[in-house]
Amino acid sequence: MLTQLVSDYGAAFVATMIALESLGIPVPGETVLIATALYAGASHGAVDPWNVAMAGAGGGVAGNVAGYLLGREYGYRLLARYGGYIGLTPSRIKIGRYLFWRQGAKVVFVARFVAILRSFVGILAGATHMPWLPFLAASIAGALAWSVPYVLAAYYFGDHARRLLGPAGFFFAAAVALALIAIGRKLRQREAELAAAAEAAFPGPAHSGARQGSADRRG
Repeated sequence: MLTQLVSDYGAAFVATMIALESLGIPVPGETVLIATALYAGASHGAVDPWNVAMAGAGGGVAGNVAGYLLGREYGYRLLARYGGYIGLTPSRIKIGRYLFWRQGAKVVFVARFVAILRSFVGILAGATHMPWLPFLAASIAGALAWSVPYVLAAYYFGDHARRLLGPAGFFFAAAVALALIAIGRKLRQREAELAAAAEAAFPGPAHSGARQGSADRRG
């Protein structure tokens, strides 16, 4: 199924999936990126890995920007009302607010590597009124730093598997993809610690005190 979609739509499919994931829609964008790169390597270059890498980065930036605009326009009203449908629990909303309050640009960059943050960092950046240019610069830098190494590593793993293992290479490539995804998921263990820090900084409902937090950041 995936190979057929990649064959039919190429990098556009990868970019679309990454953009949707970055906008908070629960689709396996990172999985598609890695699997497509593995397929490119194992299929003897049928897909250009650089096209895949640029599609992943471009989709990530597009999703972030769309989220930022939504967050900027609707702010915490959007998060409080609809956040639960895309995994934005009150605790996660407060974590995001806490992180942007401490160091916005670094959060946007690092969030690209953390699944639970990657999906809603744009919305939170807009909702907390992070300045546009630092947000865009951090989004581009993070997307490139994430997509290019992931794709090239997966591509060369796939090519190595093809040459050494023949038909078994695809199974080896799948194992590598699962290992890469597992590493990302381990980072979720930080969520409980961040939730505690956010609650200490902003006690009470997630949407309360937003103006105070902005004032503190300006001070």
